[in-house]
Amino acid sequence: MAKLTKEQWAQLKELPILGYLDYKRIPYTRDSSRWYRLEEPDSLVIDAQKNTFRRYSNQASGDLGNFISEYERVSPSQALSRWLDYARNTSSLGDDFKEKYKVNAEPDYDFDWSKIKKSNTTEIGRNYLINERKMNPKFVDRLFENGYAFEGKPYKDSTTESKVRLQAPIYFPWRDENNNIVGADRQGTTVNFEKYSKRGTEKKIQRGSNSEYGYNLKFGSGADKLIVFEAPIDLLSYVQQNIKTLGKENTTVMALSGSSYQKVFKQLQRMDSEYGKVIDKLVIATDNDLTGYRVANNFNFDNDMLTVTRQIPVSGKDWNDQLKAGVTGINEFSIKESKLRLDSLEDIAKQDKLAKEVAKSSTALKDDAQVLKNNSKGERKLTPDERRIQTRKANEKILTDAMAKVAKFQRDPKEVRKYLDFISKGGEYSSRNSMLIYAQHPDASYVKGAKQFKNLGFYPKKGEKAMRILGAPKVSTFIVDEKGDRIPMSKASEQQKALVKEGKLQTGEFKHYPIITVFDVKQTTAKESDLPKLLDNRGFNLQTNLEADQVEAAYKSLAKYAETLGVQVIDKDNDKYFERERISNSGRAKGFYATSKKDPTDQRIFIRQDLPMTDKVATLAHEVGHASLHNTAAGNAFPREVKELQAEMTSYVVLKHIGIEPGEMSEKYMHDWTNGMKNINDPKGLVLGQITQASTRITNNLDADMAKILDTKPTIRKNPAIRQNEQVMMNESSEKMAAKGRTR
Repeated sequence: MAKLTKEQWAQLKELPILGYLDYKRIPYTRDSSRWYRLEEPDSLVIDAQKNTFRRYSNQASGDLGNFISEYERVSPSQALSRWLDYARNTSSLGDDFKEKYKVNAEPDYDFDWSKIKKSNTTEIGRNYLINERKMNPKFVDRLFENGYAFEGKPYKDSTTESKVRLQAPIYFPWRDENNNIVGADRQGTTVNFEKYSKRGTEKKIQRGSNSEYGYNLKFGSGADKLIVFEAPIDLLSYVQQNIKTLGKENTTVMALSGSSYQKVFKQLQRMDSEYGKVIDKLVIATDNDLTGYRVANNFNFDNDMLTVTRQIPVSGKDWNDQLKAGVTGINEFSIKESKLRLDSLEDIAKQDKLAKEVAKSSTALKDDAQVLKNNSKGERKLTPDERRIQTRKANEKILTDAMAKVAKFQRDPKEVRKYLDFISKGGEYSSRNSMLIYAQHPDASYVKGAKQFKNLGFYPKKGEKAMRILGAPKVSTFIVDEKGDRIPMSKASEQQKALVKEGKLQTGEFKHYPIITVFDVKQTTAKESDLPKLLDNRGFNLQTNLEADQVEAAYKSLAKYAETLGVQVIDKDNDKYFERERISNSGRAKGFYATSKKDPTDQRIFIRQDLPMTDKVATLAHEVGHASLHNTAAGNAFPREVKELQAEMTSYVVLKHIGIEPGEMSEKYMHDWTNGMKNINDPKGLVLGQITQASTRITNNLDADMAKILDTKPTIRKNPAIRQNEQVMMNESSEKMAAKGRTR
């Protein structure tokens, strides 16, 4: 290769690194107009303004040539060859190509914690940490209560041109030695493995954060020991499992958050200055993968005053993997042993890279032959993997659009009423899928998959558009390779499978929800005469003549269901409890749900014994709604007025399901709903979702139980004549039976 002139070198250096990423189809995300981050490894960032890169895990940095050498793990001469190929293939695009990736200089930005928008609630953050990260609810509550975590506001997805807003993130504040907040991590709570790869969620450092600090917590005096992690989630997972030991050993914990390991030395200097001594022990608790070992290797030094060790989880790649697996324990060894393990992982990485290069060369030969064979057929066909990803993205857009409709219609009382009427018909789908079905096909009455309809003798009509919903969860096994990448077991090489058997590569599992297609019966070849057969046993409706024993059967079924929730229904000899109730403008309360202060497991529903049976059914449905909805941490996430509305809406659905029309009450419900939802930020439709879940459980139980009580087959006749016209009296409860409760 001829030697390049200074002018040629200058032209090469002008070629944008971002352009090379697009040219090679290397996935990346946008942190800001200036900063971009590779999806894998996410410790490698691009400074689009300076057209340089830096990899924080091993401090590699430089121009595009250095990037190619580092990322593609090739020699400098091979990197130059690929750099020149890139130049030749983009030369015809002229200056427009460079202009496309040009970024103007940004003014210096000082971090300002007060300008970060924060939510008044912690519901989304709690749900993410508890349900996705499997942290203890009490531990999570303490994080938010003590200012170690904050919930933000929903924000625009900066990686797309759409107006889609991501749900509220969690902020982990960085505090300095004076307890001032000088930076923060932003942890996304929108889970999307297709977009965010192995992480599943967005992670970024807030703009302007002081790079000398990181997320840190102190236990005891914090003066004797420093433990270093890669990210706040890892740190908190470790803390939850080892909190007692941390206090006894006077420990400070700190997260690097994908940035320079140099901040560890800054932290050691601060601790030396604050405590007047060198700490006893430094522990590097980064991930159990190649990147984690590379970070640890930066601390491979001898120091008589400071002991340096390496800690990794006994299960999984990182500390949160171990927490989710329900396993505890620490594997600790010397920093010298860590270096030996790093050398072993580097050797495995080289072997794997060589195998991939051979496979790539073989594939390239086949592809060239295919191109020669099909050079007249136009564009190449998508590979199965590409088709799968393309289909998945299209389906995800359908689901995203559907949930956007849900978020919109829950602000419209008329649409909410239609939705409640929709779910009152009964069904077998989850709350999320019920909302997805309604958003795509509001008139749906009987929904199944194409195969299920085929088994019934019917087929989707030609041209009918299927609805998309989430299928039953599946658990997939993956291998964590030496780079920390997740590779499905089905796509792992024989060498990787062998390394798994030898215990040299970690494996893991993750649960995901496949997107499936379904149709409504009206979209199939089924005729009107077939509907009674299909809809049989779909719901129990009281007969038009309204026999007293049928209303009583509904009441008994609700009471029986309450017992399965651990709640006793008291509807006799209970006047003394109602005498303690305040009388509101609406009159005397018809019933209330109470929990004993002394014994939280002692839960009761009181129903006034002088009520007509139809009122008893309506009141009991309301209180059972409370019992079903608000006995968990997730159920208690909303304000009292919203929980009261949820119980009212659950009662509405139950009454509609069994054939009692709420009548004038429906107008009051909708008015209260509109007022109650004004200040609730609920982009995922959690309020309606909980109503759907609770009412579906109750109505499914009613369908099965009422038929047994009446010894008759459920019918489908609607009964518009039966109306519940008396207004349900709601009343805020005072002290009752030494308990706190809710009244109706």
